[in-house]
Amino acid sequence: SGLPQDRGVRPHVDLTVDLAQIADDASTATGELAGFGTIGPAQLQQMLCDADLTPILTAGRHTVLDVGRTHRLATPAQRKAIVNQQGGTCAGPGCRGPVVHVHHVQYWSEGGASDLHNLIGLCPRCHAAVHQGFFAIDPHTHQTHRTLRTRHASSRRTRAG
Repeated sequence: SGLPQDRGVRPHVDLTVDLAQIADDASTATGELAGFGTIGPAQLQQMLCDADLTPILTAGRHTVLDVGRTHRLATPAQRKAIVNQQGGTCAGPGCRGPVVHVHHVQYWSEGGASDLHNLIGLCPRCHAAVHQGFFAIDPHTHQTHRTLRTRHASSRRTRAG
């Protein structure tokens, strides 16, 4: 239907749709297309037919994505949820880089779970900076704030939060 293909591989699209909106009336549901914005019902229906999709349904907390300590690294579904929650942008203070790393707010080595409430997306630079103690992440709000640590004082890792 006019979408570009590479050797028969259709484009992959991350599309966020509110579950309540689809349940209420799928013919009037809109979606949020990553990197573009809101799309209307007709475009949404076309995209659902013509592309390989990662559906991201939103309806409150995604507790089904919580895996506790059964997995150390974020699962592919958790990674997609975090990238979606953050609009693809690093959560570091003032940073607009892309999410590359999924970081445990309370470190895994200190008992932190691989649950969405304990994971945050960071670019490589900010991921290194948080481990070096240059900024901390509030475990409840995921707000970041710079610390007063210097490079020489950052040799030991501190628990974020």
